[in-house]
Amino acid sequence: MAVNKLNEQFKEGCYLVPSSIHEMVAIDRRDADAAGLIEMIHSTDCRVVNKEDILSDSLFFLDHTGLRRYSDA
Repeated sequence: MAVNKLNEQFKEGCYLVPSSIHEMVAIDRRDADAAGLIEMIHSTDCRVVNKEDILSDSLFFLDHTGLRRYSDA
């Protein structure tokens, strides 16, 4: 299962940025600033996919406790 592999690779958790309905980008929580990622997600300048391919405008966080929409992980 992909979640187990991500948890193995990112021991302290990772942010998941929905790139499109086809992919998500995983970023180690130690290497990223959540506020900056949220700003990037909401930026219209970053939209390189068709509107119908947009998965979400939310940042997600994954760690050993599970997957959740980011609030203050």
